[in-house]
Amino acid sequence: MSARDLAHAIDRTRKDIYNWARIGHIEQRCGPDGAPEYRVGSVIDYQRRLAKRNRRAQPSS
Repeated sequence: MSARDLAHAIDRTRKDIYNWARIGHIEQRCGPDGAPEYRVGSVIDYQRRLAKRNRRAQPSS
């Protein structure tokens, strides 16, 4: 999926998608036209890891 389509689907910016791929949090590959594509499954996995980390960081009531 393109960065633009993916960013729109998960309500983030294209820059977020590019940065996540650059630092290795999500998978990027070259599409048939040479443009970068991102695997939706790796984005979902990364979002779950972020949510889990954020839940651990919140103080207990």
